[in-house]
Parts: sequence; structure tokens; C-alpha cells
Amino acid sequence: MNKVLNNLFEMQAGEKEFQDLDNTLIKESNKLLNAFVNQISPQDYEQIRDVVFSIAYLAKKSAFEIGFKTAVNLVMECKKE
Repeated sequence: MNKVLNNLFEMQAGEKEFQDLDNTLIKESNKLLNAFVNQISPQDYEQIRDVVFSIAYLAKKSAFEIGFKTAVNLVMECKKE
């Protein structure tokens, strides 16, 4: 993600919508991970949890970038008409 979009993402990350999304991701990830909590060591569980949260964060940033670029493209198309 370029620097401008990254800065915009970081500014927006503190907003209520992003906090709600984070809470949902954490809740759902923990719910799915709980199936493994008794099957693996605590250290392995923490590593897997960290990987899951890293993937969720990357997906959230990527979705933000795609959405932003899509919105800009839509504005540009509307401006042409």
C-alpha cells in the first residue's frame, strides 16, 4: 500500500467502524481457534493465533485499499459523464 493510503488507513483505523470490525475479527478468530486450544501446546496456540490475526490485519488493510481505489475510480467515471 502506498504511503498516502497507508497513512489514511492508519488514521481511519481508530474510528468506530474499524474498532467494531476489529472486535468482530477478534471474536470470530478466537471462537474458531478455541477448537484447538486443548489439542496443542500454549506456545503453538499463541503462534497460530498470531498468524491468524496477522492475516486478518493484512486482509483488512488490503480491503481498505481496494475499496478506496474503487471509490476513486467511481468518482472519476462519474466526473466523465
